[in-house]
Amino acid sequence: MTLKKVEQRNVVLFTLVHGPCAARSIQLYCQDCSIDYHHNYTVFEGMRIYYDKQLETIQVTDHVFMEKSVVELFKTAMDVSWTSATNCARLYNMCLLRGKQTPDGYHAKFKITGDHVWDAFVITALLKDSKYHMHSLTVPQTATHKVSVIVVDGVTVGHPCCSVCNCHIPLSNNHHQFCPTHSSNDSNCSIIGCDLPVISGHRTCLTPAHQHVEKTYQLHGQLRFQLQECLTRSRVAHPNDATHNEQLMVAPCGMMIARQTFFGAEGVVTVKDFIKNIYAGPNAMKPDHIFFDNNCTLSKMVKDDPFFEEIGLLVDVFHFNCKHSQSDTYCQENCNPADYPELLGDNGKGWHFNSSIAEQTNGWFGGYHSICHEMLAHKFNFFCDELILRRN
Repeated sequence: MTLKKVEQRNVVLFTLVHGPCAARSIQLYCQDCSIDYHHNYTVFEGMRIYYDKQLETIQVTDHVFMEKSVVELFKTAMDVSWTSATNCARLYNMCLLRGKQTPDGYHAKFKITGDHVWDAFVITALLKDSKYHMHSLTVPQTATHKVSVIVVDGVTVGHPCCSVCNCHIPLSNNHHQFCPTHSSNDSNCSIIGCDLPVISGHRTCLTPAHQHVEKTYQLHGQLRFQLQECLTRSRVAHPNDATHNEQLMVAPCGMMIARQTFFGAEGVVTVKDFIKNIYAGPNAMKPDHIFFDNNCTLSKMVKDDPFFEEIGLLVDVFHFNCKHSQSDTYCQENCNPADYPELLGDNGKGWHFNSSIAEQTNGWFGGYHSICHEMLAHKFNFFCDELILRRN
């Protein structure tokens, strides 16, 4: 038997004592019997056959290896404290990464993901079961196509902004109504639609009804929320207008991919531009499917846009069942997630992906509204980005 070194590659070994470590993996090939020899298994005629005697490290993916002790730590956390795979990965990365940086030329990063945790969980469980039944673990080697899915949704968290619609220029002070570029509007009456000059020391013009609204606004106290309703009914340009929402792009595992501030509204055109900006460039790996609660409108808008040709634009399961009419033929025929077998669970029951993950993430992100609603734009963006980095 002649063994030939076929491939040597850079890999990451996740250890319990030393954290992630750079390593090398060597794959050998027997020319006489056409067998590939890997770290934990052989490959012959499209089947992966695991060795009966396993080493203390498990090959999780082509570029990721993991000590069994690390896998046992994850299993124990799941067993005794209901820790999810995503949180197991977060725990390892927070405690054991220790500031290490991935060397250049490595396909895998020095960070464990929820998928790595689940893959390691499944492999070690199957190996244990095979050992118990005294047979070799044999599985298909042929890789299946992995489906990429993202979910897009907005959450009502924002910061003070210029009262000119869709103006992105930051305020110089969070008590200002207009940005420096539009500060000349300060001399106009604050009632929307009125361009008369203001009275000195006031924010409204000589019109009695407008002066009454300003006096009402100045009556702070326990009934402030009722006064806010009065101002809204009177169509007042509030001195502290705020951005409309933060649009989040979330993977089904809970990883937040991107965030963008929407100033005027959660318009479909703005959502389209948001998606195209995130996946701009010829080498961008676009998702196979995008869930958005108004994709029936977005789908019509981009039907002739080459960017979206191979992307399924679907309505998430909750909104499709509860918010979209069955009489909407276009939506039923083009945005129904049930029409895509790769999204369905085993035997067509349930779903492989959590299409409501953005709504669930919004529940977490929205909790910071009271903290950041008075922040200026630069501090707001810094704060939100830091929160998202820590959660990811």
